[in-house]
Amino acid sequence: MQGPIPSPYYRVAVKGLIFNDENKVLMARAADGRWEIPGGGWEHDETIEECFAREIQEELGVHVVDMSQLEFIFRGVNLEKGRYVLRLMVRATLDSHNFMPGDGIVAAKFVDAEELKMLPFVPGDANIVDYIDKIWV
Repeated sequence: MQGPIPSPYYRVAVKGLIFNDENKVLMARAADGRWEIPGGGWEHDETIEECFAREIQEELGVHVVDMSQLEFIFRGVNLEKGRYVLRLMVRATLDSHNFMPGDGIVAAKFVDAEELKMLPFVPGDANIVDYIDKIWV
């Protein structure tokens, strides 16, 4: 069994709010069937932009065309890995919605606010439902 989560350690990820023409936000399904916001772990020596672009390419097989400044931040806990997580949220536009899932992602779909609230989330991303008013502004 893993010991207590060290404080103030956070695993930081850059996650993106990507919308379609119907004002639905993109969600990605992990291999275990749970859902997450596209994006991923911020590595040393990367900018936020480089991190997000790399993660979108790895997970969805498409490229980021445009990305906003930081929109908001939320915290979560991934008890499965024994760590707190910090999610840096941006808005983004992609070059295509023809996704080729990879890197642990098996599917992607656009959802509205009501469907978002009902999804089973990967550990650490579940707190996003507390930020519905920041997603759909």
